[in-house]
Amino acid sequence: MPTLSVHLPAPLYKKVRAAAKRARQKPSQFARKAVENELLRAPPALTMGALAGTASLARGYDPAAPVFESGDWEQ
Repeated sequence: MPTLSVHLPAPLYKKVRAAAKRARQKPSQFARKAVENELLRAPPALTMGALAGTASLARGYDPAAPVFESGDWEQ
């Protein structure tokens, strides 16, 4: 399983550790579940927002235009 290393300030780590203890989990298990829950909760537009503006369309591209010329359909 891939590993993700996260550095937390001491006060936040204490909160995570206490919450994990109440949930009877290891801090890493608790953090993993918190990340999973947050990703499920966040709308796709928010998570994909980081990619906005990173792609550009080809000059002259018309999304309404047919992909193939009408004469090419017979081949």
